[in-house]
Amino acid sequence: MYPHTIIKEEKGYLKEKILISGEAVKDIVILSWNEIKRDLKTLKRNVIIHEFAHILDFEDGIADGIPPMDEKMRNEWKKTILEKYKELNHSHHIFIDSYALTNEAEFFAVISEYFFMQPKKLKLHYPIIYDELKKFYKIDTIKLI
Repeated sequence: MYPHTIIKEEKGYLKEKILISGEAVKDIVILSWNEIKRDLKTLKRNVIIHEFAHILDFEDGIADGIPPMDEKMRNEWKKTILEKYKELNHSHHIFIDSYALTNEAEFFAVISEYFFMQPKKLKLHYPIIYDELKKFYKIDTIKLI
């Protein structure tokens, strides 16, 4: 854990420095304490949930927005979650952070944040997503409020 927002240098032809609040790669999670404290104040987003969702996603070796699950659930996930991701990419009305539309892996991480931090909002605007996450995480987060 780092005390401040992390400056990450991207390698490549042009070296670029970017600010990150957290990062998950394979089984390593890096978090910024400042970002965690910010999230605890607002209770809307959560970098911890976000990065650990990436770890879950990568459990099968691929960061593709589909965490490990049985074949039946995987097929349902593709029909609901990934189709909703594609639909939202063509929509002008999105009720979650647009960072979710970066790719399928980020979509899973962002909707996981909403599932735990703003479950009523997620269920109101995207009940299909809420229901799939409820099945995956095996918890009804609205009942925790």
